[in-house]
Amino acid sequence: MEREVEMKRNFSQNKKEPTVEPNKEFESKLAEKDQEISNYSEQVKTKDAEIERLNKELETERKQKRTDEFNQFADQLVTDGKLLPANKAQVVELMEVLSTTAEYEFSEGGKTAPVQVFKTLMNAEKTAVEFSEIAKDGQSGAANHDKMEKLIREEMDKNKMSYSEAFSKVQKDNPDLASAYQAEIG
Repeated sequence: MEREVEMKRNFSQNKKEPTVEPNKEFESKLAEKDQEISNYSEQVKTKDAEIERLNKELETERKQKRTDEFNQFADQLVTDGKLLPANKAQVVELMEVLSTTAEYEFSEGGKTAPVQVFKTLMNAEKTAVEFSEIAKDGQSGAANHDKMEKLIREEMDKNKMSYSEAFSKVQKDNPDLASAYQAEIG
């Protein structure tokens, strides 16, 4: 048995652990691939940043184009007398909000963009401001007003009447002038 123990001891002393020699070629290729992956990752980050910048630029251009279109539309409404100039900015802002709303089914005719429905509605409006000349027959409104005032003052002085009494009497005595005056003031 002593011999067996000694044999085992000799065996374990002589037994060498297997060693693995590093494969320099494999390690070199692995390092190259790691560098390629790192480079690719940086390229992806750069491209993503460029895409984000271009998307922001595109959205800015689209918004500017929409705003220009809405301003032209509102200007035309003002020119046509369908919109007061003081309300133009509000109309443009409302159209911007409506442009971000998804299409909606307003009627059985199908889905329509809310901004388009708003445009149709505004174009159908009656004239809010009349820019055309109101006076008729070559007379100005001021001339008829001045004539009425002169006759009213004369009546007040002559008959010691109040303004409203003199106004009523002048209208009865001068129906054509009263009609023209009334038409001019609306």
